[in-house]
Amino acid sequence: MMITYRPANTQDYHEVNKLLSDTQRLHAEMLPMNFEKNATVLSPTQYQSMLFYSTNDILVAVYNQEIVGVSVVELMYTPAVNQYPPRYTAYIQYFGVHRDHRHRGIGKQLFHVSKEWAKQKGASDLQLTVWSVNNNAVKFYEGVGMHELNKLMTIPLHE
Repeated sequence: MMITYRPANTQDYHEVNKLLSDTQRLHAEMLPMNFEKNATVLSPTQYQSMLFYSTNDILVAVYNQEIVGVSVVELMYTPAVNQYPPRYTAYIQYFGVHRDHRHRGIGKQLFHVSKEWAKQKGASDLQLTVWSVNNNAVKFYEGVGMHELNKLMTIPLHE
């Protein structure tokens, strides 16, 4: 199975968005209060700007000319605060592998490609948000070396 990993281009928009929408639906099933099942994840304008700016990238895994994995990464700057020096953090906004291609090492390699992108951009670390109810994703990210940094807690105010 020959998988290639590369930055996305303008022609990839529909395939990338379809894969991101599939991931969005999965999240909507787990957390219907937080996600819409049929939402467009990236508008064409958002997609174009992510390809244009050097602080963002959309990295894809391609198998038989089909996009089977996507990682949307952003470089974020944190200015110096008190004793902490300024730094750059890479943040994975979206990450997903097509359900028919999971458990084949594609996600691990795509994560590695994302990590290398972050290093090349000068980031000191790579972060992402994973929903606690998504046990498979939590296990995956722990398996590639990530660890919990903090917990964001919530309480609904309108029922």
